[in-house]
Amino acid sequence: MLVSERLKRLLTWVPGQRRFGFYRFLPFFFALGGAMEWFMINVRFGKETFCECGAPAGPSPRGHAALWAGSR
Repeated sequence: MLVSERLKRLLTWVPGQRRFGFYRFLPFFFALGGAMEWFMINVRFGKETFCECGAPAGPSPRGHAALWAGSR
């Protein structure tokens, strides 16, 4: 049995084929996106996270040129 046939059989187990079609998978992607966002904000590797929540929001007071020049 090919991998694509196994995948098709697995996907037929998800309910809502007639009513929602391909969009029946949307809740899974929504939950996956929420879990990924939570992970990126709350999980630390050493002292680093993917989120700089303590940094001020908005553009830099020095402008966009400072982003390219590097922080000094």
